[in-house]
Amino acid sequence: VLQNLSQTPVLRELLKEAKMPGTTVKIESPELFVEPQLIKLDQPGPLTLAMYQFLTEMQETKKGVVTPKELFAQVCKK
Repeated sequence: VLQNLSQTPVLRELLKEAKMPGTTVKIESPELFVEPQLIKLDQPGPLTLAMYQFLTEMQETKKGVVTPKELFAQVCKK
């Protein structure tokens, strides 16, 4: 599962944007009568940061071994 997530560049880019302070996300509904929603994101929590760090390491370390120790630690805390 983690290897599949690491091969999803859109997820990594989204997490990268979420790390920036004051990020606003626009959510549009497929239904015509619903207005688009603008949502200002809070600072990411430890789990989001651990996931971003893991995905970045997976992308940058092509041949080395990457251990998701911090990511699993954050998941266990939840």
